Amino acid sequence: MRWMLYVGGYTRAGRAGLYQLAMDAETGALDIVAAYPGTDPSFLALSHSGETLYAVQEYPLGRETVGRVQAWRVLPGGGLEFINQRETGGGFPCHLAVDGDDRFLYCANYQDGSAPVFALEPDGALGGQTAFLRHLGQGPDRDRQECAHVHCVRFTPDGRFIAVCDLGLDRVSLLPFDPNLGWGEEAAFVNCPPGAGARHIAFSPCGRFAYLVCEMGGLVEVYRYAAGRLEWLQQAATLPENFTGENTAAALKLSPNGRQLTVSNRGHDSLCTFDVGEDGRLSNRRFVSSGGSCPRDFAYTADGRFLLAANQEGGGLRVFAVSAQGNLTPTGQGADLPHPSCVLLADKPLTSA
Repeated sequence: MRWMLYVGGYTRAGRAGLYQLAMDAETGALDIVAAYPGTDPSFLALSHSGETLYAVQEYPLGRETVGRVQAWRVLPGGGLEFINQRETGGGFPCHLAVDGDDRFLYCANYQDGSAPVFALEPDGALGGQTAFLRHLGQGPDRDRQECAHVHCVRFTPDGRFIAVCDLGLDRVSLLPFDPNLGWGEEAAFVNCPPGAGARHIAFSPCGRFAYLVCEMGGLVEVYRYAAGRLEWLQQAATLPENFTGENTAAALKLSPNGRQLTVSNRGHDSLCTFDVGEDGRLSNRRFVSSGGSCPRDFAYTADGRFLLAANQEGGGLRVFAVSAQGNLTPTGQGADLPHPSCVLLADKPLTSA
Protein backbone atom coordinates (compact mmCIF):
# COMPACT_ATOMS: atom_id res chain seq x y z
CA MET A 1 0.00 0.00 0.00
CA ARG A 2 1.04 3.59 -0.55
CA TRP A 3 0.11 6.90 1.02
CA MET A 4 -0.71 9.74 -1.33
CA LEU A 5 0.60 13.11 -0.19
CA TYR A 6 0.92 16.67 -1.41
CA VAL A 7 3.71 19.11 -0.64
CA GLY A 8 3.50 22.86 -1.10
CA GLY A 9 6.41 25.27 -1.06
CA TYR A 10 8.08 28.34 -2.46
CA THR A 11 8.59 28.67 -6.20
CA ARG A 12 12.09 30.12 -6.37
CA ALA A 13 14.17 29.95 -9.55
CA GLY A 14 11.06 29.24 -11.62
CA ARG A 15 10.45 25.79 -10.17
CA ALA A 16 7.08 24.20 -9.47
CA GLY A 17 5.82 24.60 -5.92
CA LEU A 18 3.03 22.01 -5.61
CA TYR A 19 4.04 18.34 -5.71
CA GLN A 20 2.19 15.04 -5.61
CA LEU A 21 4.12 12.15 -4.03
CA ALA A 22 3.50 8.52 -3.15
CA MET A 23 4.96 6.91 -0.03
CA ASP A 24 5.41 3.19 0.61
CA ALA A 25 3.31 2.43 3.69
CA GLU A 26 5.81 -0.18 4.93
CA THR A 27 9.22 1.40 4.26
CA GLY A 28 8.47 5.12 4.01
CA ALA A 29 10.17 5.36 0.59
CA LEU A 30 8.96 8.36 -1.43
CA ASP A 31 8.36 8.79 -5.15
CA ILE A 32 7.61 12.14 -6.82
CA VAL A 33 4.57 11.54 -9.02
CA ALA A 34 3.80 14.97 -10.47
CA ALA A 35 4.50 18.70 -10.13
CA TYR A 36 2.07 21.57 -10.66
CA PRO A 37 2.57 25.29 -11.32
CA GLY A 38 1.76 28.08 -8.90
CA THR A 39 3.20 31.04 -7.04
CA ASP A 40 4.37 30.12 -3.54
CA PRO A 41 1.64 27.55 -2.67
CA SER A 42 3.00 27.50 0.88
CA PHE A 43 -0.06 25.99 2.60
CA LEU A 44 -2.53 23.31 1.50
CA ALA A 45 -5.83 21.90 2.74
CA LEU A 46 -8.09 19.06 1.63
CA SER A 47 -11.87 19.06 1.66
CA HIS A 48 -13.38 16.52 4.05
CA SER A 49 -14.64 14.54 1.06
CA GLY A 50 -11.02 14.30 -0.14
CA GLU A 51 -12.18 15.41 -3.59
CA THR A 52 -10.74 18.95 -3.61
CA LEU A 53 -7.37 20.40 -2.64
CA TYR A 54 -6.99 24.09 -1.80
CA ALA A 55 -3.67 25.93 -2.06
CA VAL A 56 -2.73 29.48 -1.09
CA GLN A 57 -0.76 31.61 -3.52
CA GLU A 58 1.40 33.72 -1.21
CA TYR A 59 1.36 37.00 -3.11
CA PRO A 60 1.95 40.18 -1.09
CA LEU A 61 -0.69 42.89 -0.82
CA GLY A 62 0.56 45.70 -3.02
CA ARG A 63 -0.39 48.13 -5.75
CA GLU A 64 -0.60 45.36 -8.35
CA THR A 65 -0.73 42.15 -6.32
CA VAL A 66 -3.00 40.50 -3.77
CA GLY A 67 -3.03 37.06 -2.19
CA ARG A 68 -4.93 34.24 -3.86
CA VAL A 69 -6.25 30.78 -3.13
CA GLN A 70 -6.71 28.00 -5.69
CA ALA A 71 -9.02 25.00 -5.91
CA TRP A 72 -7.80 21.74 -7.49
CA ARG A 73 -9.90 18.65 -8.22
CA VAL A 74 -8.38 15.42 -6.84
CA LEU A 75 -8.62 12.78 -9.58
CA PRO A 76 -8.74 9.00 -9.09
CA GLY A 77 -5.20 7.98 -8.23
CA GLY A 78 -4.44 11.34 -6.64
CA GLY A 79 -3.66 13.57 -9.62
CA LEU A 80 -4.79 17.20 -9.62
CA GLU A 81 -6.87 19.22 -12.08
CA PHE A 82 -7.14 23.01 -11.70
CA ILE A 83 -10.67 24.32 -11.02
CA ASN A 84 -10.46 28.04 -10.23
CA GLN A 85 -8.94 30.70 -7.97
CA ARG A 86 -10.03 33.74 -5.96
CA GLU A 87 -8.28 36.78 -4.52
CA THR A 88 -8.06 36.73 -0.71
CA GLY A 89 -8.34 40.50 -0.23
CA GLY A 90 -5.06 40.57 1.73
CA GLY A 91 -1.40 39.70 1.52
CA PHE A 92 0.70 36.58 2.18
CA PRO A 93 -2.13 34.07 2.76
CA CYS A 94 -0.64 31.34 4.94
CA HIS A 95 -3.32 29.03 6.36
CA LEU A 96 -6.62 27.42 5.34
CA ALA A 97 -9.49 25.50 6.94
CA VAL A 98 -12.63 23.82 5.58
CA ASP A 99 -15.84 23.36 7.56
CA GLY A 100 -17.13 19.86 8.24
CA ASP A 101 -19.73 19.93 5.44
CA ASP A 102 -17.37 21.37 2.79
CA ARG A 103 -19.48 24.52 2.46
CA PHE A 104 -16.91 27.16 3.43
CA LEU A 105 -13.17 27.77 3.07
CA TYR A 106 -11.44 29.98 5.65
CA CYS A 107 -8.15 31.75 4.90
CA ALA A 108 -5.55 33.58 7.04
CA ASN A 109 -3.85 36.61 5.46
CA TYR A 110 -0.63 37.15 7.39
CA GLN A 111 0.53 40.50 5.99
CA ASP A 112 -2.47 42.65 6.92
CA GLY A 113 -4.14 40.59 9.68
CA SER A 114 -7.27 39.70 7.74
CA ALA A 115 -9.24 36.51 7.14
CA PRO A 116 -11.79 35.98 4.35
CA VAL A 117 -14.40 33.22 4.13
CA PHE A 118 -15.38 31.76 0.75
CA ALA A 119 -18.47 29.80 -0.12
CA LEU A 120 -17.72 26.45 -1.76
CA GLU A 121 -19.67 25.09 -4.70
CA PRO A 122 -20.85 21.44 -4.74
CA ASP A 123 -17.98 20.53 -7.08
CA GLY A 124 -15.43 22.12 -4.72
CA ALA A 125 -14.99 25.31 -6.75
CA LEU A 126 -14.41 28.56 -4.86
CA GLY A 127 -17.44 30.82 -4.79
CA GLY A 128 -17.68 34.39 -3.57
CA GLN A 129 -16.66 35.79 -0.19
CA THR A 130 -19.30 35.51 2.50
CA ALA A 131 -17.40 37.21 5.34
CA PHE A 132 -14.19 39.16 5.92
CA LEU A 133 -12.46 39.63 9.27
CA ARG A 134 -9.77 42.27 9.86
CA HIS A 135 -7.78 42.58 13.08
CA LEU A 136 -6.28 45.91 14.15
CA GLY A 137 -3.55 46.65 16.66
CA GLN A 138 0.05 45.72 17.39
CA GLY A 139 2.20 43.87 19.89
CA PRO A 140 5.31 44.77 21.92
CA ASP A 141 7.79 43.44 19.33
CA ARG A 142 8.00 46.37 16.90
CA ASP A 143 9.86 44.30 14.27
CA ARG A 144 7.45 41.35 14.14
CA GLN A 145 4.27 42.79 15.66
CA GLU A 146 3.97 46.19 13.98
CA CYS A 147 0.39 45.23 13.09
CA ALA A 148 -1.98 42.27 13.29
CA HIS A 149 -0.78 39.09 11.58
CA VAL A 150 -3.41 36.35 11.33
CA HIS A 151 -1.50 33.07 11.03
CA CYS A 152 -3.99 30.23 11.57
CA VAL A 153 -7.68 29.41 11.22
CA ARG A 154 -8.87 26.11 12.71
CA PHE A 155 -12.18 24.57 13.75
CA THR A 156 -12.73 23.49 17.34
CA PRO A 157 -13.41 19.74 17.76
CA ASP A 158 -17.14 20.30 18.28
CA GLY A 159 -17.37 22.21 15.00
CA ARG A 160 -19.09 25.14 16.73
CA PHE A 161 -16.26 27.67 16.66
CA ILE A 162 -13.29 28.74 14.55
CA ALA A 163 -10.05 29.57 16.38
CA VAL A 164 -8.11 32.45 14.79
CA CYS A 165 -4.47 32.84 15.88
CA ASP A 166 -2.95 36.31 15.52
CA LEU A 167 0.84 36.46 15.84
CA GLY A 168 0.85 40.25 15.84
CA LEU A 169 -1.65 40.61 18.68
CA ASP A 170 -0.58 37.60 20.83
CA ARG A 171 -4.19 36.48 20.71
CA VAL A 172 -6.46 33.54 19.88
CA SER A 173 -10.02 34.53 19.03
CA LEU A 174 -12.94 32.11 18.98
CA LEU A 175 -15.68 32.94 16.48
CA PRO A 176 -18.95 30.99 16.33
CA PHE A 177 -19.71 29.06 13.17
CA ASP A 178 -22.52 30.62 11.13
CA PRO A 179 -24.19 28.31 8.56
CA ASN A 180 -25.05 31.29 6.35
CA LEU A 181 -21.92 33.45 6.43
CA GLY A 182 -19.23 31.08 7.77
CA TRP A 183 -18.70 32.82 11.11
CA GLY A 184 -20.15 35.43 13.42
CA GLU A 185 -18.74 37.99 15.87
CA GLU A 186 -15.93 37.07 18.27
CA ALA A 187 -17.34 35.14 21.23
CA ALA A 188 -14.20 34.73 23.37
CA PHE A 189 -10.43 35.11 23.26
CA VAL A 190 -7.23 34.32 25.15
CA ASN A 191 -3.88 36.09 25.10
CA CYS A 192 -0.50 34.36 25.04
CA PRO A 193 2.57 35.94 26.72
CA PRO A 194 3.34 39.42 25.30
CA GLY A 195 5.70 39.23 22.33
CA ALA A 196 5.48 35.43 22.13
CA GLY A 197 3.53 35.43 18.84
CA ALA A 198 0.49 33.10 18.61
CA ARG A 199 1.14 31.01 15.48
CA HIS A 200 -0.83 27.72 15.25
CA ILE A 201 -3.34 25.91 17.45
CA ALA A 202 -4.21 22.20 17.54
CA PHE A 203 -6.85 20.26 19.46
CA SER A 204 -6.53 16.84 21.06
CA PRO A 205 -8.40 13.91 19.48
CA CYS A 206 -10.56 13.68 22.60
CA GLY A 207 -11.62 17.29 22.06
CA ARG A 208 -10.89 18.44 25.62
CA PHE A 209 -7.50 20.14 25.20
CA ALA A 210 -5.89 22.74 22.95
CA TYR A 211 -2.22 23.44 22.23
CA LEU A 212 -0.94 26.79 20.97
CA VAL A 213 2.59 27.21 19.60
CA CYS A 214 4.10 30.67 20.07
CA GLU A 215 6.56 31.39 17.26
CA MET A 216 8.88 33.98 18.80
CA GLY A 217 8.58 32.77 22.37
CA GLY A 218 9.41 29.14 21.57
CA LEU A 219 6.52 28.06 23.79
CA VAL A 220 3.55 25.73 23.82
CA GLU A 221 0.57 27.00 25.80
CA VAL A 222 -1.78 24.23 26.95
CA TYR A 223 -5.50 24.89 27.50
CA ARG A 224 -8.60 23.01 28.53
CA TYR A 225 -11.29 23.47 25.87
CA ALA A 226 -15.06 23.39 26.41
CA ALA A 227 -18.00 25.11 24.69
CA GLY A 228 -16.03 27.88 23.00
CA ARG A 229 -13.81 28.69 25.98
CA LEU A 230 -10.08 28.10 26.60
CA GLU A 231 -8.77 27.69 30.14
CA TRP A 232 -4.98 27.88 30.61
CA LEU A 233 -3.29 24.78 32.08
CA GLN A 234 0.44 24.76 31.35
CA GLN A 235 3.37 26.32 29.51
CA ALA A 236 6.22 24.27 27.98
CA ALA A 237 9.38 25.41 26.16
CA THR A 238 10.23 23.98 22.72
CA LEU A 239 14.02 24.44 23.10
CA PRO A 240 16.76 22.99 25.32
CA GLU A 241 17.71 25.24 28.23
CA ASN A 242 21.29 25.62 26.95
CA PHE A 243 20.37 26.77 23.42
CA THR A 244 21.30 30.42 22.84
CA GLY A 245 20.94 30.82 19.07
CA GLU A 246 18.11 32.39 17.09
CA ASN A 247 15.00 30.26 16.67
CA THR A 248 11.35 30.48 15.69
CA ALA A 249 8.86 27.72 16.46
CA ALA A 250 6.70 26.69 13.51
CA ALA A 251 4.39 23.67 13.17
CA LEU A 252 2.65 21.82 15.98
CA LYS A 253 0.85 18.49 15.52
CA LEU A 254 -0.58 15.75 17.72
CA SER A 255 0.03 12.11 16.89
CA PRO A 256 -3.08 10.30 15.62
CA ASN A 257 -3.55 8.55 18.98
CA GLY A 258 -3.13 11.84 20.84
CA ARG A 259 -0.36 10.53 23.08
CA GLN A 260 2.42 12.75 21.69
CA LEU A 261 2.69 16.36 20.57
CA THR A 262 5.50 17.49 18.28
CA VAL A 263 6.70 21.01 17.47
CA SER A 264 9.25 22.06 14.83
CA ASN A 265 12.04 24.53 15.64
CA ARG A 266 13.58 26.69 12.89
CA GLY A 267 17.09 27.68 13.92
CA HIS A 268 17.63 24.81 16.33
CA ASP A 269 16.41 22.79 13.29
CA SER A 270 14.77 20.11 15.40
CA LEU A 271 11.57 18.27 16.09
CA CYS A 272 10.60 18.55 19.75
CA THR A 273 8.28 15.79 21.01
CA PHE A 274 6.33 15.70 24.28
CA ASP A 275 4.23 12.98 25.85
CA VAL A 276 0.62 14.01 26.49
CA GLY A 277 -0.95 12.94 29.79
CA GLU A 278 -4.55 12.02 30.47
CA ASP A 279 -4.94 15.51 31.94
CA GLY A 280 -3.65 17.09 28.71
CA ARG A 281 -0.37 18.23 30.24
CA LEU A 282 2.99 17.79 28.50
CA SER A 283 6.04 15.93 29.82
CA ASN A 284 9.17 13.99 28.77
CA ARG A 285 10.45 16.49 26.21
CA ARG A 286 12.99 15.13 23.69
CA PHE A 287 14.59 16.33 20.46
CA VAL A 288 15.72 14.94 17.12
CA SER A 289 17.32 16.79 14.21
CA SER A 290 14.86 17.61 11.43
CA GLY A 291 17.39 16.37 8.87
CA GLY A 292 17.75 19.78 7.25
CA SER A 293 17.34 23.51 7.75
CA CYS A 294 14.22 25.47 8.75
CA PRO A 295 11.61 22.72 9.33
CA ARG A 296 8.47 24.75 8.64
CA ASP A 297 5.99 21.88 8.67
CA PHE A 298 5.59 18.14 9.20
CA ALA A 299 2.81 15.56 9.23
CA TYR A 300 2.09 12.17 10.76
CA THR A 301 0.69 9.41 8.58
CA ALA A 302 -2.84 8.46 9.66
CA ASP A 303 -1.62 5.14 11.11
CA GLY A 304 0.96 6.99 13.22
CA ARG A 305 3.92 4.92 11.94
CA PHE A 306 5.75 7.73 10.13
CA LEU A 307 6.33 11.47 10.33
CA LEU A 308 7.42 13.55 7.31
CA ALA A 309 9.27 16.83 7.91
CA ALA A 310 9.52 19.67 5.37
CA ASN A 311 12.84 21.53 5.63
CA GLN A 312 12.26 24.80 3.80
CA GLU A 313 15.86 26.02 3.46
CA GLY A 314 17.74 22.79 2.78
CA GLY A 315 17.26 19.06 3.24
CA GLY A 316 13.90 18.74 1.51
CA LEU A 317 11.38 16.23 2.80
CA ARG A 318 12.65 13.72 5.41
CA VAL A 319 10.90 10.62 6.74
CA PHE A 320 11.01 9.48 10.38
CA ALA A 321 9.79 6.23 11.89
CA VAL A 322 7.58 6.65 14.97
CA SER A 323 8.03 4.08 17.75
CA ALA A 324 5.28 2.78 20.03
CA GLN A 325 6.54 5.32 22.59
CA GLY A 326 6.31 8.16 20.07
CA ASN A 327 10.06 8.54 19.55
CA LEU A 328 11.27 9.69 16.13
CA THR A 329 14.07 7.93 14.23
CA PRO A 330 15.35 8.97 10.77
CA THR A 331 14.68 6.27 8.17
CA GLY A 332 17.07 7.63 5.54
CA GLN A 333 14.10 8.06 3.20
CA GLY A 334 13.14 11.40 1.74
CA ALA A 335 12.70 13.56 -1.33
CA ASP A 336 14.92 16.46 -2.36
CA LEU A 337 12.20 19.00 -3.02
CA PRO A 338 13.18 22.69 -3.19
CA HIS A 339 11.84 24.89 -0.36
CA PRO A 340 8.98 22.70 0.93
CA SER A 341 6.75 24.39 3.51
CA CYS A 342 3.62 22.22 3.89
CA VAL A 343 2.99 18.46 4.02
CA LEU A 344 -0.55 17.15 3.51
CA LEU A 345 -1.37 13.42 3.57
CA ALA A 346 -4.53 11.67 2.48
CA ASP A 347 -6.46 10.03 5.34
CA LYS A 348 -6.38 6.57 3.78
CA PRO A 349 -3.63 4.73 1.89
CA LEU A 350 -4.05 3.62 -1.72
CA THR A 351 -4.44 -0.15 -2.00
CA SER A 352 -2.88 -0.04 -5.45
CA ALA A 353 -0.99 2.60 -7.38
